[in-house]
Amino acid sequence: MLIKTFADVLQGHQITDEEIYYSLGEIPILTGSNDVKGFWDKSLIRTDQLPCISYPTKGNSGVTFIQTKLFDANNTALIVIKDEFKSDILLEWLAFALRPILKGHMTNVEGVSYLNKELVDNIDLAIPAEKTQEKLIDKFKVLDGLTKRLRHLEGSIEALLSKTLEVDTTGIAHVQLNEVLSYVSRNDSLSEEGLYGIEPDPSQPTIKVLSGAVEATFYGEIPVNTPGIHFVDNKQSLHLVTRGRAGQLTYLKKGRYATNTNAFLLHLKAKRELGLRTETDEAYYLKFLRLYLEPRFLEMSSSSDVSVFPLTDVFEDMEIPRFQLDDAMKIIVQKHDQLTALHGCVQGQLQTIESLLERGIA
Repeated sequence: MLIKTFADVLQGHQITDEEIYYSLGEIPILTGSNDVKGFWDKSLIRTDQLPCISYPTKGNSGVTFIQTKLFDANNTALIVIKDEFKSDILLEWLAFALRPILKGHMTNVEGVSYLNKELVDNIDLAIPAEKTQEKLIDKFKVLDGLTKRLRHLEGSIEALLSKTLEVDTTGIAHVQLNEVLSYVSRNDSLSEEGLYGIEPDPSQPTIKVLSGAVEATFYGEIPVNTPGIHFVDNKQSLHLVTRGRAGQLTYLKKGRYATNTNAFLLHLKAKRELGLRTETDEAYYLKFLRLYLEPRFLEMSSSSDVSVFPLTDVFEDMEIPRFQLDDAMKIIVQKHDQLTALHGCVQGQLQTIESLLERGIA
């Protein structure tokens, strides 16, 4: 059944800060995220139309709220069930059922960035029996409560992971960065078109080509004998983004890597002088350096005029402590790895819940 058949969709409007400043009243103006933007004396809805559903028309896709008091809406729209359908359609069920549908419209391939009235009016919903709606509400509530707890945990983990690693370097000698790390240049020839033009050679080992994306996205493979390619051969590395989120670092386990535009690869020099005896030691050291260097690299990039990481200048001018691997460094890396793994687990659980909610209204 189309939404316009059983409900009225009321489109919100844009209310400026100036209008709010010069207005008197006690009616809250709600944003798409259900925050109070201010107060005035107007309402988008009448008392006899309550309760109703509100949802953001841009951003915050996939959220709905049930409103029980008079309010006005900023970048927010409303759904009011018509009187003749109120006994057949439970408002709480409809609010939950709409979330994945609205999110789907905001993230579809056509690039919808605004949920206009016509689009929402023509959403087609299968309306289950009232008892089925009641059962679904109970399930939705459990999943919604779990989602809120997981989102809170996710935020706490992200706050911890984003902290700058502060190290007491008293008594530690400082050296230029290029005495600890070497870098391998990017390969502008390894664009999508460039990769397509390189013939595969099954008889040759391959080099993994990584993009300049934040997570060192795998871009393709080329034969190791491809001429003119800068690459890391059978080493652990740090992937450095040089444009966009310039300064972002990602640890790469031992392998053969090259980058295309907007990324470089960093690897260790003089390992034994740094107290590194095994590949495990090297992994600890590189991961620790990532934690130490990344916030400093990001700060350097943010102060750059064009947000490009000034790699050559940094390698020539930046000094860092000449850390010697010890148990304290290992513990820091272990704790960070545990938090990262937990963060991935939480995100996986949230994706599972989202999938369950989508299946629940199919």
